[in-house]
Amino acid sequence: MNETLHDIQSLEKVRKILSNVPYSIDICRATMILDYLITEKDNQVKQFENQAPKDIQDLCTMIRGVK
Repeated sequence: MNETLHDIQSLEKVRKILSNVPYSIDICRATMILDYLITEKDNQVKQFENQAPKDIQDLCTMIRGVK
């Protein structure tokens, strides 16, 4: 799961870089793909967290900085 969280961070960094590039159809398409990938990976993390035992859920909450 740590690898998935790392992937999300990397994808968000790429998206931030692309947001500073002048607009074009290719940049728009790339941004949409990145948004999709980020959402999919985030959903995987949420699904894992929901299925995990309570102590793991608490740990995930602490890592995300919610507590």
